[in-house]
Amino acid sequence: MKYPISWLTDYVEINIDPQTLADQLSLAGFEVEGINPIGQELSHVITGKITSISSHPNADRLVITHVHDGKTTHQIVTGATNINIGDIVPVSLPGAILANGLSIKPSKLRGIESNGMLCSQTELGLSDESDGIWILPSDTPIGIDFIRYASLKDTVLDISILPNRGDALSMIGLAREISVLLDVPLILPDTKSDSYSEPTPYIINNQTNHCHGYQAQLIDKISVKPSPIWMQRRLQLCDMNPINNVVDITNYVLLEYGQPLHAFDHQCLGSNSLTITQALPNQSIQTLDEKIHQLSENDIVISNNDQPIALAGVMGGKTSEVTTTTTAIVLETANFDGTHIRRTSNQYGYRTESSIRFEKCSKNLFYRKSICSSVKRWFCCNMGQLLVWR
Repeated sequence: MKYPISWLTDYVEINIDPQTLADQLSLAGFEVEGINPIGQELSHVITGKITSISSHPNADRLVITHVHDGKTTHQIVTGATNINIGDIVPVSLPGAILANGLSIKPSKLRGIESNGMLCSQTELGLSDESDGIWILPSDTPIGIDFIRYASLKDTVLDISILPNRGDALSMIGLAREISVLLDVPLILPDTKSDSYSEPTPYIINNQTNHCHGYQAQLIDKISVKPSPIWMQRRLQLCDMNPINNVVDITNYVLLEYGQPLHAFDHQCLGSNSLTITQALPNQSIQTLDEKIHQLSENDIVISNNDQPIALAGVMGGKTSEVTTTTTAIVLETANFDGTHIRRTSNQYGYRTESSIRFEKCSKNLFYRKSICSSVKRWFCCNMGQLLVWR
């Protein structure tokens, strides 16, 4: 698993360098396979708002932009074609260094002064190719240190978690270990809220002995959109691709607490009840990767109106996938028997983040009502809908 040190420091103060930390974790029994510095060469990248765009008098493929950083307006010449007045973009001013080592200096492009560069994700080291300048969300503050804001500079520990240390398959789990090693306090997230909208519980019918606990809640008034940059970046540092705010929040909580979650599109369900059961003979399911699987009676499935909608603990079903048209979701948290999850994941060739955690620590998962306090925070911040399980 990948552990960005900047994320770990949310929960524990780390006052030693990454190599020393890796050495201490190794002595404690963890297999540290790598220490990966990210964006160490980057410097002096801020955010700015494009206030004007005009044609270059001496070049058809260049334009002259004026970019305001909250205090000063900078003239920058660019060949980008995907920018508009009002866009907020990353800006590297003279003195900045980009991911490829390029040092930004004042210059003249076809006779016009240019004092900086508008940056794409390529210049910032996030991808090998990009379609143009990175257009940031409209609510991004201007004039801020974008390297820090977007976690462009970090150090990531790559640690192989053995089966006997499933408790460390999360940021908080490893932070707890570090707090002991360094003799510093563990700081758990503050999830208190003064106001909330109580979600609607779903009716759960557990018909198998291989599910040790299951809860589901209906959450409406959902607006599916991209997650905040900081959340997307943390997922990327952990080798997870951002999808949308609903899916990203479930993945974020999985990485933070080690508790797998899954969201169903409520409109795709035929009733307000879910059944956890063994698959019936001749049943099949199309999973999120669009593959159709003929199920066996040993598989645990989540069903709605007798139709499988998820391969429990492994992967959700295509028929209840969250999309941009989703306005209400059913959010599940559960604890499935690790032996059965491992058998199912091997049978269908899946090794998902969810199945790994059920396999290694189904007896020690956080599964309890308090786990959803973290979900509540992210839904509160990003969807205007609070999730509270008491």
